[in-house]
Amino acid sequence: MKRFDAEAARALAAAATAHPRARLNLNWHDPAVDPVQRFFNHLSARTYVRPHRHEAQSRWELTLLLTGTVDLLRFDDEGTLIARERLQPDGLRAVEVPAAVWHSYAVPEDQEALLFEIKEGPYQAALDKRFAEWAPAETDWDASQCRDWMRYGVLGSRFRRRASRR
Repeated sequence: MKRFDAEAARALAAAATAHPRARLNLNWHDPAVDPVQRFFNHLSARTYVRPHRHEAQSRWELTLLLTGTVDLLRFDDEGTLIARERLQPDGLRAVEVPAAVWHSYAVPEDQEALLFEIKEGPYQAALDKRFAEWAPAETDWDASQCRDWMRYGVLGSRFRRRASRR
């Protein structure tokens, strides 16, 4: 039997905070074979989750908030912010994102979040998600600017990429 207790949550939080991506998954499935992906995901405030969508018709994503605060953001095809839903302990605790919906997660500056996510598997990196072309990659110089826009951007706004640094 698998178990996830407070000590495991603390260890995951510490590892995620120290990780260059400022987030970390703890898989509870065998990515290569399990028909259902299940994992804990700790996100610290400095993480940037590049907007993406799961294009396969059945690739929904269920997210359960265990602790902390995080915003689920939805975008249209051009990158316009069309919805922001705050997951927090005294409010919304779970969301299911349908297949083919552009979305991301933004952690408020002074927060962190522990999520449990469930998706259809098995995991195949090439088919799992498509990243939004209008959003910088995690390693791009303006990724932190996009993260900040996702934190504070108003509905109807878009992230405006600046000319790249040379």
